[in-house]
Amino acid sequence: MVRPDLPSIHEALLRLVEALRGGDARAVEGLELYAKIFHIDAESKRLGDSLQQRFERRLRDSAPAVAELRAWVDARLTDVEPRSVLGQALGYRDRQWSRLTLFLDDPWMELTNNEVENGLRTWVLNRKTWLFVGHEVSARRAADALTLITTCKKIGIHPKAYLRDTLAKILAGEKNLAALLPETYAASCAERSAAIAA
Repeated sequence: MVRPDLPSIHEALLRLVEALRGGDARAVEGLELYAKIFHIDAESKRLGDSLQQRFERRLRDSAPAVAELRAWVDARLTDVEPRSVLGQALGYRDRQWSRLTLFLDDPWMELTNNEVENGLRTWVLNRKTWLFVGHEVSARRAADALTLITTCKKIGIHPKAYLRDTLAKILAGEKNLAALLPETYAASCAERSAAIAA
């Protein structure tokens, strides 16, 4: 799960990169610590860890790296000018620390909200289109439809096929919401593919 309302580790990284580009080499150690944290999560994805395995890996490997990062932030806060680029980056990190480390408590959370921001970009760029929805109820229906389509894309199923099959189920009298969700459809597609392959 990605939480667009939370501060992004990506934003925190950009501030460190900005400090380094400005010539402050003290930012390198912080970037290296972040690289270690991102590497741990990338390794988890590469190995196909389940949520439980991802959570255990984060507690075992990421938590010590996060503790190192906290110690680095605390040490730098005492010797960096608060108004410098690095000082502002450290201040942001210090103020947002509990929110930036929530990923350690929730295996569903991604390290960054880049995926959500990229997904929203299309709709934000076309926001004038939303002026012509006509009514609040229509806007809610359009948002619900876009949520279904985006969910289908995210879990790797073709939205048109999902909508076709789901509408057929509804017309056939299906009333169980769980049976109509994209996740259920994806599982049934996987079962059908496995049956055909066997």
